[in-house]
Amino acid sequence: MLESPEPPESASEVPTLPEEPILVAKATQGRRESGLNQPVSARSRRLYTTMLLFEAGLGGLALAIGYWLESPSWRTWDWSPRAWWLGVLGTIPPVILLVILIYADWDPLARFRTLLEERVAPIFASLRWWQLLLLAIAAGWGEELLFRGLLQPLLCQWLGTWAGIVLLAVVFGLAHALSRLYFVLTLAMSLYLSWLLGSTGNLTVPILVHALYDAVALIIMQKED
Repeated sequence: MLESPEPPESASEVPTLPEEPILVAKATQGRRESGLNQPVSARSRRLYTTMLLFEAGLGGLALAIGYWLESPSWRTWDWSPRAWWLGVLGTIPPVILLVILIYADWDPLARFRTLLEERVAPIFASLRWWQLLLLAIAAGWGEELLFRGLLQPLLCQWLGTWAGIVLLAVVFGLAHALSRLYFVLTLAMSLYLSWLLGSTGNLTVPILVHALYDAVALIIMQKED
C-alpha cells in the first residue's frame, strides 16, 4: 500500500504563490501616477489637434465662401479698444450663467454635468492652460466667422431678420447637441451672440465673447475634473 507524503512540519514550509493580481495592480497604479498611460493621452492629443484644425478650418471656409459671394465678413471687423472692452463685458452674463449651471441643485443639470465629466472632460484633462486657450480662440474665430459672419447675413436677407436669427440659432444648437439641455443652452447662446452682432455692428465682439467664454468654461471643467 502506497503511503501519502507527510505534511510539512510547519506552516513556513508551505510554498506560497506570488500575489500576482496585487503586483499587477500596483504596477498599473504606478504607471498611471507616473504619467505613462500613453494610449489615452495620445488619443487625447490627436482629438485635440483634430478639433483645433476643424475649428480654425471653419473660419477659413467662411472667409473663402464670403469672398466668393462678394460679402466678406472682414468688412464688419473692428479690433479697436472699444471692441475689446465690449467683448470682455459681453462675456460676463454667460459666465454668470455658467457658474449657476455648475452649482445649481437640479436633476437635469446634475445629469448634464455627469455627461460632461464622463464624455468631454477626459479629452481636456491632460492639456495645458495655453492649449485650452488656443482651442477656445479657434472655436470663437471659426464658429463666429461661419455662423455670425457668413450665415446670419444670408439667412436674414432671405428670411428676414428675426426668422433668420432664430433659424441660425436652431442650426447652431443642433451643431452642439450633446444633449437636449445643451441644445437649449447653445441655442440661447446663439441668440445672445446674434444680438451682440446686431447691436454693435461689429463681428469682433461676438468672436471675443465666444472665445473668452469657451476659455473660461474649458478651464473650469478641467479644474472640476
